[in-house]
Amino acid sequence: MRSPIRHLLILALFGPFVLFACRSETSAREIELVARDIAWSQDLIQVEPGQTVRLLLSNEGALDHDLVIKDLGVDIALAPGENAVIELVFTENGNFEYICSVPGHEEAGMVGQLIVGP
Repeated sequence: MRSPIRHLLILALFGPFVLFACRSETSAREIELVARDIAWSQDLIQVEPGQTVRLLLSNEGALDHDLVIKDLGVDIALAPGENAVIELVFTENGNFEYICSVPGHEEAGMVGQLIVGP
């Protein structure tokens, strides 16, 4: 199992595309992303540059899953029933693919796009 502290360190190393945002209950846009057995609840997420985004991750399936956004260095493992929260601010437009990298899951369709900008 991957350490949550390790995830925070990895997320803190993002390049110019993503910065951690301070918790602001009023200004963050919350987006729920649920992993079910071989499917994400959303395969397209669109956000605006500069917008604080709080991804509410959960695994409602019977299998292990993870959220991997290779271009951003995101890799968060979720066992069945686990939840995690990532808070981000995207500073530039871009398209980022997210997947579940558990063997066979990406190939079975656990792929989505996170689009920043119009």
